Amino acid sequence: MIIGLVGTNADTQAVSARLAGHGFHELENEYEIRLFGNDNLVFPNVRHEHKALFLREAGALIIHVVREGDESGDHGVAIHPGDAVVGANGSFEGLFDRVRVAIDKRFGKAA
Repeated sequence: MIIGLVGTNADTQAVSARLAGHGFHELENEYEIRLFGNDNLVFPNVRHEHKALFLREAGALIIHVVREGDESGDHGVAIHPGDAVVGANGSFEGLFDRVRVAIDKRFGKAA
């Protein structure tokens, strides 16, 4: 499975690091997919629509991490049908739980 994270750098890096602790490979660019196939990959910093499109076409779940007052989730990537939107307010554990629910809904129990 492939996960792309959109949001503030601090939020997406923290979620990505936690996913890495659960067996995901953190990748910096979409071309690294070739090294791992579709085997539990996370992109912590999706900032451009063309990168998100490439990831969606590869079967990725794009997760928009948004904070109160920033419900648009506009961090350079528009929210598309099939993307997940999770709130980043509250504790990190709560955020990570919401990310896991989004992953589970798309791929089944994984994170």
